[in-house]
Amino acid sequence: MTEEEDGDLLILIPAYDEPEGLKMVLGEIMENIDPHILVVSRPPGHVQGKIAEGFGAVVFDQWSRGKGAALKEALDYIEKNHYSPKYVALIDADYTYPVRYIDEMVEILRKNPKVGMVTGNRFPTWIKGFRDTLKALLNPYYIGNRILSVLHRFLNGVRMKDPFTGLRTIRYDLIRGWRPRSRSFDIECELNDLILNERRYEVVEIPIEYRERVGKKKLGLRHGFIILLRICALALDRLLGKRTRR
Repeated sequence: MTEEEDGDLLILIPAYDEPEGLKMVLGEIMENIDPHILVVSRPPGHVQGKIAEGFGAVVFDQWSRGKGAALKEALDYIEKNHYSPKYVALIDADYTYPVRYIDEMVEILRKNPKVGMVTGNRFPTWIKGFRDTLKALLNPYYIGNRILSVLHRFLNGVRMKDPFTGLRTIRYDLIRGWRPRSRSFDIECELNDLILNERRYEVVEIPIEYRERVGKKKLGLRHGFIILLRICALALDRLLGKRTRR
């Protein structure tokens, strides 16, 4: 991207006690692109905030809990501080997602006005052969992800291969003023529903590399249950004719 095009992009990174992973993600961003960076840091006053500022990122402390709450606070912050990006990229702070794909995601959005969001599909490059397939089948997180993906497809009409990916780039106009209800890791399925079913835009998935995370795993069984509840709530809203508030 050119310098002018970089100004169209804001990268949003929710970070919960992930100083080492965040440092590596920010370093990779600096190597690939030069966008505006907004880090939502929790717990308040954590050393990771100083690390992010050292890379030129804007940092604000998250006082609530959860990834969904972080996105809600970030959208409020963007609006109140009069940011005007064309695209917002979301990436986890644990270094599992390579930054280099964001450039490709932005280009897809630029060239395709009907596409509202581009996401990274982890599975085509993760499962390459018998050994990886066996490893995946024995991984409870993978099994849970696949079950929730099927439910998301049939109950919400979201036909995505990797709907819960932590790497995605979105047209900012589609989420400007949006007030998500999700507080936790259910934010991804609410975002999918918003773009596909409410805004009526297309979602493009691109294959990506997926790396071992840096730091402790945050996702647990209870988060899978929270995602399931959100899928059911979205299905009920659709049945009753309700729509997400802007």
